[in-house]
Amino acid sequence: MSKRLGHRSKIDIMWTILDFIEREGVAGKTHVLYAANLNSRSLKKFIDELVGIGAINVRRVDGRSHYTLTTYGYKLLSLLTNVREILNNKSLIRAKIFANKAMSEIIRSKLKFSEDSSVEYGKHVYGESDLEYVIDMVGNDTNSYVVLSLSSNMNKEDVVNVLGKALLILIDTGLKCIFVVSHSLDHVIPRFRNILDKANIDQNRYMFIVVDEQWYIN
Repeated sequence: MSKRLGHRSKIDIMWTILDFIEREGVAGKTHVLYAANLNSRSLKKFIDELVGIGAINVRRVDGRSHYTLTTYGYKLLSLLTNVREILNNKSLIRAKIFANKAMSEIIRSKLKFSEDSSVEYGKHVYGESDLEYVIDMVGNDTNSYVVLSLSSNMNKEDVVNVLGKALLILIDTGLKCIFVVSHSLDHVIPRFRNILDKANIDQNRYMFIVVDEQWYIN
């Protein structure tokens, strides 16, 4: 089985298995097999891993395997559900900085990048967890940054989604992040720095640029 598991990540498949078992209460092996759309060999690998981390119990009923969630399994399902919502949330306002020439110039000026530095839109990157991230990046020969934007028209949910995605990227990949923050939201910066410190994220891996409504650096 390839690392990317076709078009589904490992996290997606684990979520599917846990979600089906949670809905069934007690789920038979064959039913889980069809729900997860896996072959027997692949399912065994996932079941063994979930049993190994204490997420599911295996019971033998009439000579057949049946699965139930443990307390940790319910917690893991909740966590994976939140992660999937953060990564797939259609209301998430992705950074559209590069569509605005002034914003591109701000970033290049701050990073001291030349005009011919590279810009990549919608790049697909896989983390160590096999989660897939769709990101925008700016870089030169020596450094590249994921660009994330916090603009004044975002609601609290949008802000949480952007910061949650950023935290996952910083933990799960070796990438650096640059945040372009509207001055009306600059109060979130100290709080988010505290979260990054608690997660032991090196301060050299991220930076913040605060701009006003006309996109001038404050």
